Amino acid sequence: MDKLIDVLVVGAGPSGLTMAADLSRRGLQVRIIDKILQRTDKSKAMGIQAGTLEAFESGFGSALPQLLVKTGRPAREAYYHYEDKTPLRIDVSQIQSKYNFILILEQSETERILEDLAGNYGVFVERGVELVSFTQKNNQVTSNVKTPSGAI
Repeated sequence: MDKLIDVLVVGAGPSGLTMAADLSRRGLQVRIIDKILQRTDKSKAMGIQAGTLEAFESGFGSALPQLLVKTGRPAREAYYHYEDKTPLRIDVSQIQSKYNFILILEQSETERILEDLAGNYGVFVERGVELVSFTQKNNQVTSNVKTPSGAI
């Protein structure tokens, strides 16, 4: 199946979903694929940092970080444990941001929210689709992908 698009995003994790939504928001034709068949139920990150929430607000408006904050749990302090030493308290409320915390949120929930955001811009994750190879000629890249049925 030949599809002319501007950008192929490979991987529907938080970075890929954000990239797909942002590029589509800017008017590009975007396709996003991920070889896994369903969104992860594993958390691969501890939380969302203030700078990320600020970037989301700058790019997509305040509704996105507000939804993330509503869904997650802001943590304003953390403790670093090392061997048998007294734990070191880290006060993240001192961050100069309205998001002066680390947002504790499961990655699966972050991905769900970002996948909905991408969908608002007409980008939907094609699951079970894997990038097999690509070639570049001048300013054009041709990608070969494998679908769940095995077709390339």
